[in-house]
Amino acid sequence: MIYLVDAWLECAHPSLRILNKNTGEVCLTLNEQEVISYQEQGIFDVASLFSTNQEVIQELTNDLFIAKHIVYKL
Repeated sequence: MIYLVDAWLECAHPSLRILNKNTGEVCLTLNEQEVISYQEQGIFDVASLFSTNQEVIQELTNDLFIAKHIVYKL
């Protein structure tokens, strides 16, 4: 499955969504508190969102799914 990361981090109320790129289905949503908490815990950093390396993006999405305790069929 191919994911699209939709991140709004440089605004008053940051958020992040992971979508199924083929269907547009939202697979994961992080609210403002979760975004801040996950950044502070080192679960993700902004630099990883700009990576062109698919393995980095895959690891990021997996880490976010695990952190959110979501089991999503890959």
